[in-house]
Amino acid sequence: MVRRRRLLAGAPAALALGFGSGCLGVINGDGLSFEASGARTEPTGGYEFANSRPSTLERQVAGRTVTVTNHVATYEKTLEVPGVGESKLGAFALVASPDVEVAGESLNPIGTFDNARLVEEFAANYGGIESPKPAGSTTVRMLGSDVEVSKYTATTTYEGVEVDVAVHVGKVRHEGDYVVALGVYPTRFDEAETVHAMVESVSHPA
Repeated sequence: MVRRRRLLAGAPAALALGFGSGCLGVINGDGLSFEASGARTEPTGGYEFANSRPSTLERQVAGRTVTVTNHVATYEKTLEVPGVGESKLGAFALVASPDVEVAGESLNPIGTFDNARLVEEFAANYGGIESPKPAGSTTVRMLGSDVEVSKYTATTTYEGVEVDVAVHVGKVRHEGDYVVALGVYPTRFDEAETVHAMVESVSHPA
């Protein structure tokens, strides 16, 4: 029986939640609501669109409700790794998070995060990526800007099997949102060119 499991199924949602929550404690106002526009890409190299969904955070700040809605789109590719089998082991995610502004001040911390910090947030919130280490970077054109897409190597454990993975991440500010592109796949495969091609094909709003 062919197994089609998702190694990183929970990662994009955890990523979005981690980015959205840091800015809320300093927002003042009555019933403030911020929502990002969605981002999409053209899947290639065997990746297929998996799903898109909003990720909404609501907090009470000084007796007022503050709502921030991120949007997450995910793409997957079936790969086979010894000991794991055939699974959805290639993942590409786009996280759009609003550049929350109050009184002209940007309060979303993602705006200050470099790629190293983005990977740290991803690893901390997903909980399955261990010891990411830098492994180079490439400049890729994304939404009209030259974006540094950094590569990291790390490990994760899936059903008792340790898998070495590569993580690619890049970020751009576009049309009032921060758009983060994230690619993850086992290092026994070289999916870098495919990840870069999907970064170049990002559209926003979508």
